[in-house]
Amino acid sequence: MKNILITGATVNAGMALIKALVKLNNDFKIYAGIRNVEKNKHLLSGFQLKTTHFDFNDTATFKPSLERCDILFLVRPPQISKVTKIFKPLIETAIQCAVKHLVFISVQGVEKSKIIPQYKIEKLIVESNIHYTFLAFALIIWIQIPIMFLNSASSLPTFYLFFSIIILFMTFLPTVRNN
Repeated sequence: MKNILITGATVNAGMALIKALVKLNNDFKIYAGIRNVEKNKHLLSGFQLKTTHFDFNDTATFKPSLERCDILFLVRPPQISKVTKIFKPLIETAIQCAVKHLVFISVQGVEKSKIIPQYKIEKLIVESNIHYTFLAFALIIWIQIPIMFLNSASSLPTFYLFFSIIILFMTFLPTVRNN
């Protein structure tokens, strides 16, 4: 049985992965990395998994979460951009704990933009010599356009219909390194 730690387990990508993994007949023991376990564990109560305290801003939570981890599914919180302060210690701890594979959600075209955090994180991961998979997403842009209608009963404008237009579709472009 392989242990997988999912960071950001209670948000979009983390929750989607948990839902997908529990539906599969797999050989994973899932650990959901949660910043505030007591506050958020109810969000995961319907799943066969264990919760663990994992906080990107508290490096003391890294080792207890990673020491039993074979696979780390890394979701970077958008508000965290300090790669050297946060992600370098995380990846060093992953090396110390013998993590075998790291999956990182990145962005398309990261190799062309060396200033964004994802580029710097990918570079740290490559240099770590841990097997990895990068999932690169295209941007999703939703434009909601309010349409004004006249309410015939009162002749007052009513905003009650929104159109959503998808500009770009989300895509997975996995890059796998086998060393």
